[in-house]
Amino acid sequence: MVSIVYPMDPVCPKAGGVQANILEFIKFSPPDLDISLVGLTGDKGMPVKKWHRLKAGSKDFDFLPVMFERDLDRRKLVPLSLRFVLSLALSHIDLSGRVLFFHRFEPALLFKRLKGPKILMVHNDVEEQILGKKSEVLWSRLSFFYFMLEKYVFGDMAHIYSVTERTERFYRARYPALADRFSFLPTWVDHDRFTISQEPRLSLRRRLCARHEDIDPDKKWVLFAGRLQRQKAPLRLIDVFSQYHKKNTGSCLIIAGDGNVRLDMERYAGSFGLTGSVFFLGTLAQEELIDLYRASDALLLVSFFEGMPRCVLEAMDCGLPVVATDVGEVGRVVKNGFSGEAVKDVSIEALVSALEKVLNDPQGYKKENCISIARDYTPERVLRPVYELIRTL
Repeated sequence: MVSIVYPMDPVCPKAGGVQANILEFIKFSPPDLDISLVGLTGDKGMPVKKWHRLKAGSKDFDFLPVMFERDLDRRKLVPLSLRFVLSLALSHIDLSGRVLFFHRFEPALLFKRLKGPKILMVHNDVEEQILGKKSEVLWSRLSFFYFMLEKYVFGDMAHIYSVTERTERFYRARYPALADRFSFLPTWVDHDRFTISQEPRLSLRRRLCARHEDIDPDKKWVLFAGRLQRQKAPLRLIDVFSQYHKKNTGSCLIIAGDGNVRLDMERYAGSFGLTGSVFFLGTLAQEELIDLYRASDALLLVSFFEGMPRCVLEAMDCGLPVVATDVGEVGRVVKNGFSGEAVKDVSIEALVSALEKVLNDPQGYKKENCISIARDYTPERVLRPVYELIRTL
């Protein structure tokens, strides 16, 4: 049996890719592999510290919420990871006899003395997130303690996956005695759900506009999808669209997601007179987000740093080209002149130019180009070595 330990709610929608990755890991797992998830709930009607039987696709799994959390997209004064670890400690759950799969290292501290195989997956560019100047996570101000605790945990791991090759190289150099335990694992996406639609784009847009009446179905739709946090360079996102919009007034920016900087973004957009051209939709159910990918003209992602952003693969799998800063593993899938533009020069001018290039040439960045690259990242293909490793532990 595999027990995944991560502070997520498998039922409620949430911006961010780790939750979707975990649910797809469960959904596509071999039929004979029993999986349980220890997480949290945003539903006050779901009892905490009690096991529940849920489904991911056709796959049944057991779920134990150890705490209630109302809004996962907004950071609190006390980090969620710390509150989750405390709730986990107070739950006194017995996970002995299982392969433990962690997606943050902090919960693993509680199971250091528990004998048995453990796996960890690192979902970001650790050098940028912990040592960089653009990070807002608390650990970036306590990097010495972060790496001290990380080293303590890593020695107990059978294997450690990273979604960026840069982080894999960083860890191999930092922990040479553990070098053979690190490997790169790209992000994956469920091609059963993220796919092109046979519904005409204008019909799809009109259906979406019935729910979001202020959006004009006849304009160019530039989409952002993700959590609204500093890592995503939210004000740069507004700057890029503002400069593009000056020359292309028949355009709008649609922001799907929520987070602590939403109010700042709304004010900043308002300062450019963009209130009627920038739309904040909040956190959406996955099906509505898929419709937005299908209906939009380009995905715009201008992050300071990333791992291998899931939204890029989701968009491309729906036939949507991507304009993004060339960070993390973005350049692995965003091929310039083919599936979008991965921009090394992070100036506003360079990003606007790339956006114009993609939006002015839909045939050059056609759906088939995007899909042909995204199809290499199926859960069946990417996760096969992980399932095989689990069987050997």
